[in-house]
This record gives sequence, structure tokens and C-alpha cells, in this order.
Amino acid sequence: MRLAASRPAALCLACVLAAAAAAAEDDPDATPTEAAPSWSGKLRLGGSLATGDTDAFAGSLFAEAERAWSANVVTLATDNIWGEADGDTNAKANKATARYRRDFSAKRWFLYAELEGGRDVIQDINWRVLVNLGPGWRLWTLDDKQYLDLELGAGYRHESYRGETADRDDTNLRLATVFKRRLGESVELTHDFKFLLPVNDPKGFLGRTGIELAAPLVEGWFFDAAFRLEYLNEPAEDNQSLNTKTTFGLEYRF
Repeated sequence: MRLAASRPAALCLACVLAAAAAAAEDDPDATPTEAAPSWSGKLRLGGSLATGDTDAFAGSLFAEAERAWSANVVTLATDNIWGEADGDTNAKANKATARYRRDFSAKRWFLYAELEGGRDVIQDINWRVLVNLGPGWRLWTLDDKQYLDLELGAGYRHESYRGETADRDDTNLRLATVFKRRLGESVELTHDFKFLLPVNDPKGFLGRTGIELAAPLVEGWFFDAAFRLEYLNEPAEDNQSLNTKTTFGLEYRF
């Protein structure tokens, strides 16, 4: 990644972490909720079936850790797939995300800041950095695990590619939704959608959506299955715009 591209990402990450620390210190109620441990998280290991630039079966590893106070939430996550066939890499992608959210008015609305960094060998993406922040609204809720959130925002996007494709450095507008609902007594449904529109190059938009089901097995253990789609309107040279990923595996929550 070019040094010029790394500076905005590093600055924004510092702002995210500083905001999280300041909010926790300034909020007199900033103590872990009594209903959950100070830290909660999940670890999932399984398989992945991809289509698009590759049609391959691969291994997958996802991990997430979250710290929640009365009005502040910090989430760290990493998502990875890897696979080889006949000695050749046919799937390799790594992504890490850091997110801070500050709730207001009994969680009716919130502010967020999010940093994502990753790479995808099959899509010829050497590095992708996304930095976004803005407001969000809880449009509907039954409880903390059943709700519909809408997020707006703006941010920065950098992508560097292998080959001859020129790097991207964009200022984006962002739209996102997250829907969570319990099916029956225990099965959890999650649907998310994200859309990034570059102000400087609208044809270079990026869209993502996914649906996920998690069913409990025994205490602390779940079976998880998900289908995710990413559409990159201007992909790297000789790559496809549409890529999908189906994952499944065992998940442990703590």
C-alpha cells in the first residue's frame, strides 16, 4: 500500500480508538452491563464455497470480540478463507474490522465509526481499506437481539491491485442496514446490506449483502450457515464484478 493511502486509515483508526476511550471515561455509566460478561465473542471454524473469480471449496475462520458498556460498544472482528488445489491457491482472503458505536436516547439512534482492512488474492486486491463514520437509527426493535438498524455516513476507500489496474482512492457516501430476528424460539436470522458510492467516481460503487442463520446445538455451541454477495462495479482487470461466498461451520460463543 502506498504511504499516502495508509495515512488517512491510520489517522481514522487513532480517532476511533481515542473516541472509544474518551466515551468510556466520560460516561459515568460506562461499566459492563450486568446481563453479560465484560467481553463477549464468538469463534467459528468451517468451510466456504465461493463463486465468481473462483469456484472453489475452502476453509473459513471467523472470530469476533465485543465490549459493551451502557452506551458504548467496541467490536473487533476478523474473517478469513483459504484453500488450495493441486498445489495452487484457489481461495485466499483476509479481512479485519474495528468498530465503535455510541448510543443515544435509549438506543433509538447512535453514532458509529468503522475501520476495515483486508486483501483478496483471487480478486487481485492487494489491499482494501475502508473508513466510515456517521449516524444510525434503530427503526424497529423487540429486544437487543431483534431489531432493524439504518446507517448513513461518509468515508474513505483505498484499493490497490495486482497487475495493471490503477489504485483507487475514493471519498464515499455510505448506506447500510442490519436486520436481526429470532425464528421460533432459538434460530437467529441476520440480514445485512452495505452500499458505498464514490463521490469522485460513481461508477466505482461497491455493494455487499448477506443472510445468516445460527441454530443452537448445546450450551455455547451453534451451527452457522451464511450466504454473502459482493458486487464491485469496476473490478481489477480480468476479474468479475460479482462474487459470492457460502459458509457453514461450528460456532462457539463466550
